[in-house]
Amino acid sequence: MGRPKCGNFAYWRVFILKVAILLVNYKKMSKHSYSKSGKQKKAKKIHSMVKIHKASKMPH
Repeated sequence: MGRPKCGNFAYWRVFILKVAILLVNYKKMSKHSYSKSGKQKKAKKIHSMVKIHKASKMPH
């Protein structure tokens, strides 16, 4: 009965986990001194992920 819901929940859990790992890595990296261009690339990557996340939430 609740099959699609369960599948959806699993998908979101994996997505949230990925984002959490990304953020942890981002924080770790920002602690070390590294090039500005690298920082911008990483920020762009996270920004595009957020965009995809927002787009997937929109009703089709």
